[in-house]
Amino acid sequence: MKKELSSYYVKRTNPFAWIAGFLLVLAAGLRIVFFWDKPGVAASVWFWQAVLPAASAVLYAVLLLVCGPDALYKTALPVGLGAIGFFLQGLSLPPAFAWMCCLYCLLLVMVYTQTMQGRIHTQFLLLPLFALPVAYVATLLVRHWQGFPLWRRCAGELSALGMLGGLFLAALCIRQYWGSARRRHWGDRADGRLVRTMTPMAYVSPYIMVHRNGSSNLIADKVEITQIEKYIREKRREGLKGFGLMHVLLAAYVRTVAQMPGINRFLSGQKIYARDENIEVNLTVKKEMTATSPDTVIKVVFTPWDTPREVYEKLNAKIEEVKNTPLDSGFDNLAKLINAIPGVFLKCTIWFLKLLDYFGLLPRAITQLSPFHGSLFITSMGSLGIPPIFHHLYDFGNVPVFCAFGAKYSRMELDADGNPVPRKYMDYTFVTDERICDGFYFASALKNIRRLLAHPEKMDKAPNKIVPDID
Repeated sequence: MKKELSSYYVKRTNPFAWIAGFLLVLAAGLRIVFFWDKPGVAASVWFWQAVLPAASAVLYAVLLLVCGPDALYKTALPVGLGAIGFFLQGLSLPPAFAWMCCLYCLLLVMVYTQTMQGRIHTQFLLLPLFALPVAYVATLLVRHWQGFPLWRRCAGELSALGMLGGLFLAALCIRQYWGSARRRHWGDRADGRLVRTMTPMAYVSPYIMVHRNGSSNLIADKVEITQIEKYIREKRREGLKGFGLMHVLLAAYVRTVAQMPGINRFLSGQKIYARDENIEVNLTVKKEMTATSPDTVIKVVFTPWDTPREVYEKLNAKIEEVKNTPLDSGFDNLAKLINAIPGVFLKCTIWFLKLLDYFGLLPRAITQLSPFHGSLFITSMGSLGIPPIFHHLYDFGNVPVFCAFGAKYSRMELDADGNPVPRKYMDYTFVTDERICDGFYFASALKNIRRLLAHPEKMDKAPNKIVPDID
């Protein structure tokens, strides 16, 4: 069993963090001024000896103060870039020193990156990594001391001392999170956490089955709704006006996610992510039930703790917000903005959005509005008076499950004594992305939904606990 990843942070109120940021920015400026003052420096030398280390130092300072509390792992990027600059600079030293410089840069990047990714479970290894070169550069400065102006002759060493000193102070500020709450790590997206402990086949299959539609499984089922209708009547008597099949089905899905969180994963960029406690449900609504009435897509966020009443309140609040406002929804405004782009450029824009989404760089503000991103897309064919369809999944975005349910219907069946009795049924279908979990897991989840629909009153109490998804 793999050990859980550690997480680290830096408090924004820590004065040493601000001193470290100041030293890094000061050292970056000194480095640029020093090389600017040297005539005849080749462009390549200017880049990797001045621009790259200076830019890395400034970027580290910004990330340390901005992302330190909850996304410190991002500082691994400027550390890697800065190490490349010093590695290239070290190649010009005598062979013995060049090897030492190269090995140090490699060791620094490996230890810092593995620490920030949570695979090294202590931050104290970083202190000697930064302290030793600080002492070495300080020794060089003392040996070269010949009075003022020191910065003109030793600006390179002063800049390196400032950068390494800033990193050392930053390492002093790093603290480890304790507790069971999961934190973000390198590779996570704004809308999901990278799943790192699945079987090798689970990681290979997205590269074989590249598209979501080519990885879809379709299943149709039905449920006898005598108990559901009784439950709906009880809820309406309690004051839940308009409570119906949609709310019961959604509540059953939400409660199933609480026990089987694997169905709340999604696949993006050939990698599998978990949404954990965010259950984002998309559905299309009309402002009026007429053929000419425009429709729009809404997104409602549930949690695994939600009961049918809370599902009803959240869903109806969102629907009423759309129906009762003359303004368009956020999705409509986003679609209008994209639609204003001319055809050829629109194609390029969509391609660029897909590229950003592939690498997890699509802004969270867009994925929160997008109907193509979410845990589930659900549609009611019953309101149209037709059976449920098998709706395709979208290759753009990351919605892994599409559910449709149809109109109620009656049929005569024989009871245990052989007497004909009328019974009411509702058909529903699921289209699922098979890559997010295995078939047995999906089958167990669907059977759990069926059990909850047969006894919806069991969902009135919030679950005692929820099952966390794997790491």
